[in-house]
Amino acid sequence: AEAAKAAAAPEAAADAGAGAAADVKGGGATGPTESQAAESAPAKAGDDGCTPSGADAGDAPAKETEAGSESNSQSNVARNAPAEAESFSRHVVLPPISDKATRQKVHQGIREHFGSILLTDTVLAEKGEGEDEWKITTRDSSTAQRLVRVVHNPGGGSGAGGDDRNGKRGRDNGGRGGRRGRGGKRAKLEHAVDNRSLQQHVEWPADRPNYCKFLLYKENLDMQEALFLLRRHLQASQDSLEVAGTKDKRGVTVQQVSAYRITPERLLDAAEAIRSKKGRPAKMHVGNFEYVAEGLRLGDHGGNRFTVVFRDVELRPEDGQEPVRPGDHSDEARAAKEAISSKVVAWEAGGFLNYFGMQRFGTTDIGTHEIGTAILRGDDQRAVDLLVQARDSDHDMVKQAVELFRSTGNTDNVHCLPNDLVALRAIMRRLARYSPELGLSNGEPVKLDGYGASHYASAIAAIPFNLRTLYVNAFQSLLFNELVSERVARYGASKVVVGDLVVPQEARAGASAKALVDLVQVVTAEDVDQWSIEDVVLPLVGSQLTKYPEHEVGREFCDKLLGKHGLSIEALRSAKGKLAPPGSYRVMLIKPRAVEHEWVFYGTEHDNADLALTDVDRLEGVSLDSLGPPERAALRLTFTLASSSYATMGFRELMKAPTHRAALRRGG
Repeated sequence: AEAAKAAAAPEAAADAGAGAAADVKGGGATGPTESQAAESAPAKAGDDGCTPSGADAGDAPAKETEAGSESNSQSNVARNAPAEAESFSRHVVLPPISDKATRQKVHQGIREHFGSILLTDTVLAEKGEGEDEWKITTRDSSTAQRLVRVVHNPGGGSGAGGDDRNGKRGRDNGGRGGRRGRGGKRAKLEHAVDNRSLQQHVEWPADRPNYCKFLLYKENLDMQEALFLLRRHLQASQDSLEVAGTKDKRGVTVQQVSAYRITPERLLDAAEAIRSKKGRPAKMHVGNFEYVAEGLRLGDHGGNRFTVVFRDVELRPEDGQEPVRPGDHSDEARAAKEAISSKVVAWEAGGFLNYFGMQRFGTTDIGTHEIGTAILRGDDQRAVDLLVQARDSDHDMVKQAVELFRSTGNTDNVHCLPNDLVALRAIMRRLARYSPELGLSNGEPVKLDGYGASHYASAIAAIPFNLRTLYVNAFQSLLFNELVSERVARYGASKVVVGDLVVPQEARAGASAKALVDLVQVVTAEDVDQWSIEDVVLPLVGSQLTKYPEHEVGREFCDKLLGKHGLSIEALRSAKGKLAPPGSYRVMLIKPRAVEHEWVFYGTEHDNADLALTDVDRLEGVSLDSLGPPERAALRLTFTLASSSYATMGFRELMKAPTHRAALRRGG
């Protein structure tokens, strides 16, 4: 890990404490008043590659899958004869097969006849010097061809339906979430072929931790798309990369990611391939590698550090007065800047209501909370219908692909879908598997409402688990926002009342969502004066919560909220699989920490100039250019928020501006 860090230093992101820099245009901040309980409900807006022989070839990704580069310690040459490589299992590559359907039949046939003795994947390769020599490549060039590679798994049992060496029926446990295998157990660790990344058939040292944790730096790139691109170039499965939280698309973000049995060298190669991709490169860097025993889970971080620029701030000595020129050195200009600075100080001291921000509920016409509600109700058809819809903001090609699938079941245009539409891609591919049995093979269309209940359930299950969890969590977030609004409407936002739930701030620091459940106390008349408003928490309603506020915003009110959405606590307890939210608690009011602010002045010809440096800028020695005459003023604000708190909700309080979609569309 130390050697990898040194090798990555020139292009690595900064250390974990370095913050993300975003650039937000906005008007000047105006005088703060006590935060009001505002809108709590979001407005309506919103190839067959790498298939283990023990898995279902129908689940494999389609055209966009590319072969990952081989480990830099391994040969890049595969031959058409069995050969022992120093760190590879015995393998052969079959002659090129251009037809995807034929390749899938090959994968399936080998799986059915040999079980887990043989593993297969699809690789991109170019012709080598020898007659039967092929060179693995990461580039889908005009000379590259797709080949099926067959790998011998030494611990793969006795073939399809066979037993392992102990005579017991084997399981495929190649990593977390492994499926039952058709053959015996996977290879022992010292001979294991990693089920999450078949492109790299390398031994994983027994004394090396299973996870490589690293920092992912991205610019104006959706987080799901960034992870998709990495997985595609690594030829890794959906659950091979884990994160602790979601980062915004619009901005520059740095976050921790854990990779299951993937080396730093391969991650560096993948990021380099993504940055250098012709036609549509993505600005992405990886670095600060470290091997760890456990992977990340949602919520496994202590907070976020933000740098945000408010541009074109109007400097007014007092509300209602004419703005002064930013470059003036007059008493009026100085007073105007001091007035805004004092509001920042008051914002740091007073904090803001800890609403979940609008990005929690999606940025499209269909809200993610609506999808989560349908999933929790067990209405898989409704969830599929919500997800398989073209949004107003979609490109025409996307709209056409979605409409074609909804009306006929045809997936010919699935390649037109952007990489970040992970759920839509997964659903369309999964449902397409059932089209032949429902009539498409006979030329008859299969409309979206023409599938069976089991088909819709299978389609939802095809969505990566973390993404399904986010939908369910969005519904929880909606209920929390409604609880905050009700609590503030009844009792205000400045003092603790009898019946509130509280958790001491010192006990809350670093506590997991599960640990918070055991720390909650009910405020009594005897100790009400001992608590601060910052100690008050409200429920993230779930199946296992037993403590609710003992006043008007308690269990009975929560039951009413659930009932409005056709749900109940009992329904949450019976939710499918691991999607049932257990529940936890969240603070009602949050305060930003370590707040810093400074003024930046620039000329009108530099309206689009960068006014904040990113981590990569600093590593590359970039500095802010001359910004011209001081014709405009910008406020650069840096601060830290606790985990799961939303900076946009803080900006709403600081600027006294609404953040719901209707207001934003009006320019409010």
